[in-house]
Amino acid sequence: MSIPSLSESQRFVFNIEGESLFGKNQDGWDHSGESGVSRNSIIAPTNKLRIRVCKRNHLVREQVIKFNTNDERDSLISFCFDGKYTSGQESLRASIKLDQKRDYFKKAKNSDTVSCFKWHILTGKELRDLISDYEIKSCLKAFNALLLKAPDCHEALFGLGKLLANMGKLDQALDYFKRASRINHSDEIYNICHSITHAKLYNQTKGEIMTSKSLLERCLQYETRQIDTIWAIMQLSVSSLVDSSMSFEDAEYYASWIKQRHSYYGYLAWSEVFIAKKEERKGVEILKALIEIYPDKPEAYLKLINFYYKNRRYENAAEIVVQAMKTISGMEYYVIFAIKHAKILYHLGKTHESLKWLQKKYEIFPKHIAYLYQYGRICVKSVDLTCIGSAIGALEECIKISDESRYGTLYYWLGKGQLLVRQNIEAFYSLKNSLKWINTNKKNVSEIKDEIRALNEHVKTYEIVEKSIANDTNTEELEQCKELCEDIRNFERSSGELLLSKILWHEGKEEEALNILETSARASSSRMNCYFQMIEYLIIIKDEKRLKTIAKEMINKCKNSQIPASVWVKAHKFYAKILVILHKPDKAINILKCLAQALPSLDRKGFQYTKTLKKAKNLQELLKVAGSVNQLTGNYCYFIDKINYPSPIQFASPRHKHLTQTPTSQAVPQGAHHRRKSTFSDRLTKHKNCKRFDSLTINSIIADLEEDKQSPLNSEIPVMTPTSYSQDNFCGLFVCSDVTFLYKIGKISANHKLFIEDGLCALDDFIEFLKYETQEDYKDRMTVKAHFWKSLLMMETLKSDEGLKLLQEITPDLYRLKLKKEIAKSEMLHYLEEESDS
Repeated sequence: MSIPSLSESQRFVFNIEGESLFGKNQDGWDHSGESGVSRNSIIAPTNKLRIRVCKRNHLVREQVIKFNTNDERDSLISFCFDGKYTSGQESLRASIKLDQKRDYFKKAKNSDTVSCFKWHILTGKELRDLISDYEIKSCLKAFNALLLKAPDCHEALFGLGKLLANMGKLDQALDYFKRASRINHSDEIYNICHSITHAKLYNQTKGEIMTSKSLLERCLQYETRQIDTIWAIMQLSVSSLVDSSMSFEDAEYYASWIKQRHSYYGYLAWSEVFIAKKEERKGVEILKALIEIYPDKPEAYLKLINFYYKNRRYENAAEIVVQAMKTISGMEYYVIFAIKHAKILYHLGKTHESLKWLQKKYEIFPKHIAYLYQYGRICVKSVDLTCIGSAIGALEECIKISDESRYGTLYYWLGKGQLLVRQNIEAFYSLKNSLKWINTNKKNVSEIKDEIRALNEHVKTYEIVEKSIANDTNTEELEQCKELCEDIRNFERSSGELLLSKILWHEGKEEEALNILETSARASSSRMNCYFQMIEYLIIIKDEKRLKTIAKEMINKCKNSQIPASVWVKAHKFYAKILVILHKPDKAINILKCLAQALPSLDRKGFQYTKTLKKAKNLQELLKVAGSVNQLTGNYCYFIDKINYPSPIQFASPRHKHLTQTPTSQAVPQGAHHRRKSTFSDRLTKHKNCKRFDSLTINSIIADLEEDKQSPLNSEIPVMTPTSYSQDNFCGLFVCSDVTFLYKIGKISANHKLFIEDGLCALDDFIEFLKYETQEDYKDRMTVKAHFWKSLLMMETLKSDEGLKLLQEITPDLYRLKLKKEIAKSEMLHYLEEESDS
């Protein structure tokens, strides 16, 4: 059914007093002198005989308004005029309250907006933030699986279209809606969503607008969700392209129509009409009145916040957003309000408050990585170098777990952050990835291209040298590469010196290569790549003394707040590797256990061992994690306490043997608890503003490297976060979802036959984490390797038969994946088993 056309004499006036928004006539129409309009028409706003005037003739229209009202009362169109403002506000609120009472008795279908209505209220970015990336990935996987089995499944097509529309991918969503409508052309919801999406996407020319209008008018025959459809037509009607030849009614007409369906959405529509027509004062007053009378409805808050934000009235926006979060009980739009609050704080110059707010929200709602993205974005925009490391870490974490729809902006802000700390080569690749994913209509595309162009020549030189080293080129070519390294050093010192050290190492000049790496590593405050390369070389030449010194330096430098979380975690995994080489596998396992502190909140079922590691507050708790988890849940029961296996005491350093007993029978020296508590209180006071890892520190576990005499139990397990140098001691968000430390715990445990229970628990959790891995090759390889080490650990328990059976099951996979070390160990175990049988 199309919109009934009105005669030239018909006109609507918005009256704020009386029985109706548009007049007193209760049935909604004044029928005198009219023909062709049914009393039962779906259009029910009050209509009286009016004089019609062109919209551009403002002076005449103001005079006609007085004539058309037929009384001396103020109309809403003029209630904000001087001398009538206060009485107009009071009348507006009285009218809304009266309509609120009427709405209570209306049928639900008159106010049924389902979820399509949010497409009218929120921007594309805001819609995207409503859904967590975890839900998006899960739904995409489910819908695509259905379509793979049944390509004509219209429910899956529609569901995928709805999901894509909420992600801001309107062009793809429209295609799926169209396909669903063709298969089931009688479904009202399919047709409505298709029409509204078409109107949102195609409204840039007169032809597109008319096509969208035609599609929407066909949906007016449906009784449900008419508000969504009428609102879409109203938004088209305020376009600057619309003229008298296109048979659109005034926007006020559609707003009045919506009000007859539901007064709240009707007043909301009128506020949009006023703001669109540059009568902001009236629109704002309506929104304020709606907030006062409908305090639990989010749409009026959102529109008023966006109006203030767009006009840079941040103080006003801050008041409304705080009021919304305190008042609204529903959580549907909470993430939008929370992110808007953070943005407003940033614009008010309260950057650290904004970042703290986002950090807190992410810790509570870890599935919504929009908080993580905004944290990184605001941090980079603020150019605050004290927490730039946490910004880079947050953006890197987003890229790991985000849907592809965010990649463009994520790589853009990551590249900008890397440029701030002069990581020019990494920035080049990040910006290049951004250009690959970002919308070509974005304003910053030209900026990205300029940055890439400026870096391109230097990065090409870097790639030439790197390729030459990898290909084992001859001496003459290596000499040319040395000259190129000088150019790279001027561009990015650490990368140039890293390449130069590789050339020298290739030439057999080992000491010279190590000296260059050591000098470069100490000169840089935020780069760790030279440390990593130096450690690899020192392991090759087995220089344990120097390895110990470099490890200590590396760990101390990790306290710098410019170190991203992923680099920090990598450094501590290197350190654990060094401890194993130095015959301290027990301490290596404890270091790796501490890395659980960097994980985001785990709100999935299971993973009890990892969750308990994350909660550990001191070394005593850390050592007893496996035993306490088995006592509480029994999920990891392998009967460890019924067998004998080598004690960790055999591998402990002399000064700490009394601390490294079997985890299931941990004894605490008398009086140790009191001393530890005192130190913990002191450190807690020092780090009271940093609530991420205020109870854990790495210093006590690496005490033997520092050659101090302090027992690890005399302090809490230490600062897992970098040191902050900001005035308010804001340390920044520190998160890394790398769970390979669990695999390493299991591997070290199996190789050295200690902490067997921890090893089994860690591998069980790691295997569960792999079920959520999206890279199939990595998932397959690591699952087999984890089961291999698990089988070795099970052989050390009363479940040795099950361990041997598991090893036999995965042996074909070891050969398939060409895992040489594991194959060699497996063959040796099979040989020993055969020998024992014979």
